[in-house]
Amino acid sequence: MRVVLNGELLDGQDARLSALDEGLLYGYGLFETIRALDGHMPLLERHLDRLFSGAVRLGLPVRRERAAIARDLEALLAAEGFADARVRVTLTRGAALLGEGSTLLATAQPYALPAPPYDLCVVSGHPGGSFPLAGLKTIGYLPHLLARDRARAAGHHDALWLDAGGRVVEATTGNVFVVLPDGTVVTPPLSAGPLAGVGRAWAIARLRDEGATVQEAPLRAAHLSQAREVFLTNALMGAMPVRRLDGRMLPAIAPDGWGLRLREAFADLFRAR
Repeated sequence: MRVVLNGELLDGQDARLSALDEGLLYGYGLFETIRALDGHMPLLERHLDRLFSGAVRLGLPVRRERAAIARDLEALLAAEGFADARVRVTLTRGAALLGEGSTLLATAQPYALPAPPYDLCVVSGHPGGSFPLAGLKTIGYLPHLLARDRARAAGHHDALWLDAGGRVVEATTGNVFVVLPDGTVVTPPLSAGPLAGVGRAWAIARLRDEGATVQEAPLRAAHLSQAREVFLTNALMGAMPVRRLDGRMLPAIAPDGWGLRLREAFADLFRAR
């Protein structure tokens, strides 16, 4: 396994992080997960936008320029040779107590696109939009992982996460979209606290280009019970239709529904050169 650590391509066993790195000690950092198909990363610039804006928000310096990071990832993918890959870029504060700069680490693993549809459960406890880190993809990901692991242990693919007021915020691994009976596509606003998903932003733009009415508006349980469609988005799997929600079957997934149409649009995006 190869990695890129602060711009240097290394064997994974030779990469060394400080024992005082504040990402390791306190979860002080950000990460991006990027899909690469045959070395092609069509959403890379959007991921870098989010990484750099998040770094500004947290006061984290980035030791590499954007173009250099892109070259690092290309070199990593060439070294690993994966046809379909999940690339992770992790930025931490580094060993700040020692006066060292931030740490930038890139890794890659093989990726297999999951098959639709998904089965979701509903859980509460999302901190919501008032949480100071709302919208950021921080490496302090334990709440997401615990909710996801509990969902999977109960036989579900993921969990749909509600805040204390019963509003839908997101799934643990993606943003949620609901198609209402009148055809309007609704996704929770960023002010509600979901991750500012790269796949979410691309999906909203694509839906509007295709003529859909898309609203970023609060979602509640009543909307879920009336939904014509529910689907998730993230930058790895694209769009994922949902067939079962908390044990209740949703309407049959239509071939011309927005979930499957978006899934194909994401596939076209990665196939294009």
